[in-house]
Formats: sequence, structure tokens, C-alpha cells
Amino acid sequence: MLLDRSKRILISGLSWVGKNSTSIYVGMFVSLVFATILLVREIEYTTKEFGHALDKSQIIESYDDLVKDLNGLEDFSNFQDEVINNLKEVTTQQEMALIQARSLIAEQSDTLVYQKAVIEKLVEYLKKIGKWPPDIDPPKPVDPSRLADESRNSI
Repeated sequence: MLLDRSKRILISGLSWVGKNSTSIYVGMFVSLVFATILLVREIEYTTKEFGHALDKSQIIESYDDLVKDLNGLEDFSNFQDEVINNLKEVTTQQEMALIQARSLIAEQSDTLVYQKAVIEKLVEYLKKIGKWPPDIDPPKPVDPSRLADESRNSI
């Protein structure tokens, strides 16, 4: 009975396929076209995704290069900071030296003013007692050839 029933279903299915073969072929053709379109779309999508992944890897590589450059800039900036701090220290030391030098110059200037006043008083006194200008023999002229001989002998 099962065999009869299976035969009938098979025969009726084959007759139905025979009657609707054109529709079946059209359906298979349409399915094949849509499957091809889906495959092409999937390939295009995969290609785009691969391109995005490649772009991402290039961006990451560029980012790594930028990080290296920034680290180098940071090191250089730290070096510049160190140089600037050293220059500030040297400038401060020079400023202190200038202050000390100004102080010494001011002291020496005061001493010179005092010495000038003493000398002027001494000259006035010498004029009063008639001893100014002093009687000094003029210096003897120097013989240039004698100087040249003396410098050769000292070498």
C-alpha cells in the first residue's frame, strides 16, 4: 500500500512537472540570476570590507609613525627645556657677576675721585711753596736699533 501510494505521488509529481516545466525552468533561471546577483554583491561587499581593513591598517601604521614622531618631539622639547634652564642659570650667574662688577667699579670710581682731590690739593700746596712744576730731567730718547738688538738677544 505504501508502495502504491509512493508510485502515485511520484507519477502525479512527474505529470505536474511535465505540465509546469516552463514555469519551473523560469523559476530556476530567476533563482540562478538572483543567486548570481547576491554572489556578485557579496564579492563587492567583501572587496569593500577588505579595502576598509587595508585603510585601517594603513591608518594604524600612520598613527604609530605619528606617535614615534611625537615621542621624538617630546624628547627634543625636553632637551630644549633643559638647555633653556641651563641658559637661565648662566644668565643669573652673569647678572650676579655684573652686579658685583658695578659695585667694584662704583667703589673704584669713588676712590679715584678721592685720589684726584688729594692730588689737586697736593698740587695747590706745591704751587704755594713754589715747588710746582717739579724739576725733572726729560727722558732720554730711545734708540730703536738698540731695542731691536736687545729683543733678538732675549730670544
